[in-house]
Amino acid sequence: MKGKLNLYGLSLIFFATLLLAFTSCADKAQDEFVLELDLFGAQVEVPPATKSFPNVNQKLWPYFESFERAGKERGLNFNLAEENISGDIDFIEEGEYWGSCTTSADGSMSIIIDNEFWNASNDGYKELIIFHELAHCYLGKEHNDEQFSNGVCKSIMRSSNAHCLDNYTVNTRSYYLNELFGL
Repeated sequence: MKGKLNLYGLSLIFFATLLLAFTSCADKAQDEFVLELDLFGAQVEVPPATKSFPNVNQKLWPYFESFERAGKERGLNFNLAEENISGDIDFIEEGEYWGSCTTSADGSMSIIIDNEFWNASNDGYKELIIFHELAHCYLGKEHNDEQFSNGVCKSIMRSSNAHCLDNYTVNTRSYYLNELFGL
């Protein structure tokens, strides 16, 4: 127990130092927002699904529906259940990837979310990765590694090679979804 408390204390000191480092710049860009560290987990909550999606793992349904809802709130009406998109949670061998989107010659699309990532993540991180992969498959979005001067990613479409910090929280979600859906 003592080791856990010490590790917890060190983690808090580390994150507090990080927070100070990223928020203490005097000359911030006007369009920049402050990094919010999600120290204790799920800030973004995804409601249960009210509809089904054929060929999609049932655990992914709430996120597919949330993606549709986010698009609709921004003037885009689409029904992923009618699209040729499959989705599953499985082991991804490629190391640093938490999700993947593949499009076949016949136009069918497949999203895979890494099993280890799924088991270790809260709703906010799951939504970020599923939205990222749906944006590749359904919206045709490419990676965007732009970042604010404080190192925060400007888009959830960052690549695994990006050297920016994810900042997808309940308070920044609207900004990131507006950027994702082209607003």
